[in-house]
Amino acid sequence: MKKWLFLIVAGVMLVACDPQDNPSLPDGTTGTFTDARDGNVYKTVKIGNQIWMAENLRYLPNTASLAGPKTGSLTSPYCYIYGYDGSNVTAAKAHTENGVNMYQTYGVLYNWPAVMDGAVTSSSSPSGVRGVCPQGWHLPSDAEWKKLEMHLGMTQEEANREAVDRAKAAKIGAKMKETGREHWTNGNTDATNSSGFTGRPAGMRDRAIGQFLHGGTYVHWWTSTQKSGDVAYKRALEYYHSGVSRVGLYKDYGFSVRCVKN
Repeated sequence: MKKWLFLIVAGVMLVACDPQDNPSLPDGTTGTFTDARDGNVYKTVKIGNQIWMAENLRYLPNTASLAGPKTGSLTSPYCYIYGYDGSNVTAAKAHTENGVNMYQTYGVLYNWPAVMDGAVTSSSSPSGVRGVCPQGWHLPSDAEWKKLEMHLGMTQEEANREAVDRAKAAKIGAKMKETGREHWTNGNTDATNSSGFTGRPAGMRDRAIGQFLHGGTYVHWWTSTQKSGDVAYKRALEYYHSGVSRVGLYKDYGFSVRCVKN
């Protein structure tokens, strides 16, 4: 009987240490999650009553074509590895710049059709859109990003603004940026990463000139919320200020993804 009681107590303690399975744990509790689709392991962090991946998604979906930066679409799904111009998955995952593996360090860039994976726009909280995320996780809506931002101290008025430097005086973006200059190569204004969100500057695939831009200086994330027919909301952190960008951009940009636990 004592042996069984010990095993039960030990099991409860193990569950309690994982923020994915115990949302009542303190703010900032960290954990890990393994994506069964490809074996990628992600750090996770509890922020408020949300559990976020603390790394950019690295999944390369079979439903999206891997392409170089000159290829894009508002309607067909495409994904990209920063700096790699081709369609070979093995080569893309091995691509390095200055000794850094871009796939492992910064994750995959996706256009909006790829991240939605056939789902329709959602502004609900939670979004209900799994999209490109693993089972048990979902693509956050614009409202869910606002929830994160307001938990970190942003006002409702600021959260509703469309601007590149929302709440920079309150340094909300600084709370979300990875500290140091290892990845933020041009600077990293006020970064503390006090939230544990650990934003890294993965850059983007630019639609206008068909090139990769902002590597080492910006990171952009899609939401599940469409603003208009060809435009969806995104978030961004930028090296030169401590705010958070919220604007709508065309769906054929290539941006990163962060998933939220259901």
